[in-house]
Amino acid sequence: MKRITLFFIYLIVAKLIFSQNEIDALRYTYLLPIGTARYLGLAGAYNSTGADLSMISINPAGLAQYKKSEFSFTPAFNFTFTQSSYLKKEGKDNLFSLKLPNIGLVFVKNESEDAKWTRWQMAFAFNTLANFNHSIFIHGNNATSSIVDVFYALANGTPYTKLNPFDTKLAFDTYLIDTLGGSSSYTKAVEGGLLQKRSIFTRGYLNEFAVAMSGSYKGKIYLGASLGVPYICYNEENYYSEVDDADTLAHFKSLKVNNFLTTKGTGINLKLGLIYIINNYMRWGLSMQIPTAFYLKDNFHTIVQSNLETTSYESSSPTGINTYTLTTPFRMESGLTLLYPEIGLLSFACELVNYNQARLRDAGNPFSEANEAIATYYRQTFNYKGGVEILLAPFALRAGYAYFSSPYNNNLNDGSTQVFSGGFRYQEANYYVDVTYSYQKQKENFYMYDPQVLEKIGKSIEPTSLKHNQHYFLFTLGIKLD
Repeated sequence: MKRITLFFIYLIVAKLIFSQNEIDALRYTYLLPIGTARYLGLAGAYNSTGADLSMISINPAGLAQYKKSEFSFTPAFNFTFTQSSYLKKEGKDNLFSLKLPNIGLVFVKNESEDAKWTRWQMAFAFNTLANFNHSIFIHGNNATSSIVDVFYALANGTPYTKLNPFDTKLAFDTYLIDTLGGSSSYTKAVEGGLLQKRSIFTRGYLNEFAVAMSGSYKGKIYLGASLGVPYICYNEENYYSEVDDADTLAHFKSLKVNNFLTTKGTGINLKLGLIYIINNYMRWGLSMQIPTAFYLKDNFHTIVQSNLETTSYESSSPTGINTYTLTTPFRMESGLTLLYPEIGLLSFACELVNYNQARLRDAGNPFSEANEAIATYYRQTFNYKGGVEILLAPFALRAGYAYFSSPYNNNLNDGSTQVFSGGFRYQEANYYVDVTYSYQKQKENFYMYDPQVLEKIGKSIEPTSLKHNQHYFLFTLGIKLD
């Protein structure tokens, strides 16, 4: 017989079980280049290159190359395409969005030519650091397992009065699992042989407002520092269903499991940068970002529905709320720019990120399992970027390529990303226009439900292969103010 558990127990169980995990930590630390059109046109290979308002979030020393005050803004069109392959079935989905990845203002004060500090700059900028807009569709016929197996494995051994109100209690209330010969032994409504579908819609961004100071010492050394206030807005709608499309199962027609998550938060960080002018043909840059400390708040809930041939059931979880902190990894980047007067430049950069240094914290929860997973599953990586710019006054042509290594340890997943970019600039005395197209492609494996839980009952599930392709069209307008 079913029983109703007290609501306060629901909240306690939700707080203990629905802590954040390693996926959340990676989502907010795996950053790909966006910024201005020129910055992305060189695929982010800009560490030692110079005057651009994207540099406030990368290497603030680059701002010291500004000789005149300037205002710039960058609208962008983003097209995201995702392909899935699951149990020999292909799925496709796409999404379009309009963005403003950069807007900023830099003020320049020029000193006398014989002064040691020849120029000072103060800058304010808004930059987009990550784009969370994706739309994913997955489907396939699974003859061997069901998400009900996961509910069954998680519930087994737990009295029905203490089931988790965000998953197993919902499955119990909709008769996907039920007690059998006791209060903590269960039976399942279905074993497999179902058409499975999953649609995932994610929206949001990681943006940063930053203020920076920079200076040029004897025209040879550029120094800069910026204080960044990043803020996160992330929304996920996750719709999962299983259907007996062949009508071969007794007492079962379909089920739905829908999950909803909203995350918002703010952080703070510090970036320091240096560019050394080796000679008229060569510049070397070095920058580092002190780990960002985020304060985040999650709101989430789950709805489970079942259609068991003669009767339909629905059960909803309470609204879960989590507040916690995330400390991101330390980042360091070095770059080299080769200058060819009246011809153009070549620029290279290498970034070091140790993803297994990210940590989740909360006053009442040490996140021991999540932090252990971060340390185990993720690794230190090097990201490589290169770009070329050719001067054909009043135009400049540019192209770039970047490779972002997989953050996963021991080939657990791929997750690497390649960036291909190209564009041009039209320059006049008091303004310029930059146009860039960038193509980013990434692949990874995704599981419809937890394979480790299935292993407890001797079952398995094939991963879904996902391919993400993003297309950016960026337009930057820069205006000289003096």
